Amino acid sequence: MPWTFAHPAAILPLRKLGPIRMPLAGLVLGSLIPDLGYYIGRFDLATYAHTMAGVLFFCLPTAFILAFFLVHCRQFLLAPLPNPHRTALAHLSPQPLWPLPQAASMAASIILGAATHLAWDAFTHVNGPAVKALPLLREVVFVFGNHPFPAYNLLQHFSTLLGLLILSISYNRWLKRSTPPGISLGQGNLICYVRLCIAALLSIFLGFIFAFLSAKQGIPTSNILIRGILNTTVVFLLTYIALALRTRSTSPR
Repeated sequence: MPWTFAHPAAILPLRKLGPIRMPLAGLVLGSLIPDLGYYIGRFDLATYAHTMAGVLFFCLPTAFILAFFLVHCRQFLLAPLPNPHRTALAHLSPQPLWPLPQAASMAASIILGAATHLAWDAFTHVNGPAVKALPLLREVVFVFGNHPFPAYNLLQHFSTLLGLLILSISYNRWLKRSTPPGISLGQGNLICYVRLCIAALLSIFLGFIFAFLSAKQGIPTSNILIRGILNTTVVFLLTYIALALRTRSTSPR
């Protein structure tokens, strides 16, 4: 599957639909939430979330809960970030979830974001509707180490890299426009970067150690790689929350 965190690239052109400006938070959460089950060891839940019923009855309420959490814990979650990222993100106005017009707008953006996720996966998953319908996507392009690479598999990897590149460029452009002049970086900024780098390296190490230890004999290397990436993401999230707690406990009241 394409890496979950490349999926928000698909929602960028949808931020403004004619005169309507869709909530970015809803679009992003909607584009991510169908894969949530993979990260909590519930592949059955992830399979359900990749259906239209799952979008309505799992993705929509779960994304609302996460949106509520992000709105009310925003400062806490931004604390471990270095400047200018922390300051620029802190200046974003949180999307209101109520009254009803705002809730309806958020719901529509979540559903639209989830729809882009399902559409992307349709062309890059082995069981995707487009892959089943188009023989060209199932054609093996080449074989490497006895492992065949069909077209949909290559499209999966290429689209992931392209999505991450688009997100990186878009974020950097936004950051340059949104950074207030005269931001002080200072020594504390370097410490933030060091902590995040250590957290990332530790997460990769533990994530793949867990993947190898839990792998059954004969399991394909690609499955271990996927499990390692999923584990790494979960460990990094937990480590990041621990950093946020530490930053909050040591910051002046």
